[in-house]
Amino acid sequence: MSGFRTVAVAVLIAAGLLASAGAASAQRVVITDEGTADVWETHPDENGQWDGSYTPAGSVASVDVVRTTVTYTRTALRVTAEYADLRKDGPDWPELDSWVRLSDGGGVFVRATANVDGEGNGKDWVSLYTDKTARPGGQIHHGRCPKAKATFDFRADTGTTVVPLSCLPGDSNWVKFHGNAVATQQDGPVWLHTWSDNVTDASYDQSTVDRNCFWKCTGWTKVRIN
Repeated sequence: MSGFRTVAVAVLIAAGLLASAGAASAQRVVITDEGTADVWETHPDENGQWDGSYTPAGSVASVDVVRTTVTYTRTALRVTAEYADLRKDGPDWPELDSWVRLSDGGGVFVRATANVDGEGNGKDWVSLYTDKTARPGGQIHHGRCPKAKATFDFRADTGTTVVPLSCLPGDSNWVKFHGNAVATQQDGPVWLHTWSDNVTDASYDQSTVDRNCFWKCTGWTKVRIN
């Protein structure tokens, strides 16, 4: 996996040039994967089930993320992933996962899904799960966040997730972010083909929905609220 490295550039941006003293500020962190074509894919066994392995797939439409921008303000957490080529004729159901570890010890898993119906009428949606400890032995729960938004822009090759700060449990002055892009496609009656791209480096995660990611995934990036 040589040739790939992640560069995180933290830029402190003021809420406004003429903002009053004490106004909220945000930290924007840009995570860049130097190079593309680092997507991994699953394969079926003789029974049409996943054989437990991943193999390099190169660059796959709707999966290969080259740059991610994370912005954390006093109102929301915003994640924008830039794809090498986000296409509606790529694998079905492009998804963008955001794993968020909070400074108070909890965690949040957010999955943004592009609902592509072939007619351009699909509605993107967000699923959110919380974990009070984000540690072994803890529990993950389905959360509610009606104002969370997902937007996949196929012209701009971007996927964006916005989660209001009120949906994050606790009161964290910083978060640690880990991202993963996923796409799936039904191949036959039983086999679900999956592609995955760790947006931080060229590795892959064994399971993108396993809560073990909170303490097993690599490539976390710290983003402060101030």
